[in-house]
Amino acid sequence: VTRWPLSCQALLSLTPRPGTLLYATIAVPFAPWAWLAILLWLVRGFFSQMDGPPKNSYTMAIVNREERTAMASINNMAQATVGTATPWLTTVLFQSVSMMAPFIAAGLLKSIYLAGMYFTFRNVHPPEEVERRARKAQAQAKAD
Repeated sequence: VTRWPLSCQALLSLTPRPGTLLYATIAVPFAPWAWLAILLWLVRGFFSQMDGPPKNSYTMAIVNREERTAMASINNMAQATVGTATPWLTTVLFQSVSMMAPFIAAGLLKSIYLAGMYFTFRNVHPPEEVERRARKAQAQAKAD
């Protein structure tokens, strides 16, 4: 069985990257035609949701069993809080800066968030991954 060479942490930070770049920092605010902006928006939507299930799975894997319910509640509350604040912030940026500002701000914030997630959790591995690495090291030691 061939395994993906990327760690869980790299996968979580790399999968939404193309969508973030298409959505905010490069393409949508600068698209010369409406159809192109709509197409890029749809492609961004495809990529933007790719990190949800792996992130939830990873979070539950690194948290003790008795703490998983509390962690899921905290995670959902944080997402709901951000979801209620962003329309207000978007309106302020549209009115006070420019029509491009919310897109660029969203892309930059998402990129910072993804980099922060990666650097915070790059050395935190789920127990299954640690066990698999230990078995692999033992097998290599026996082979040598």
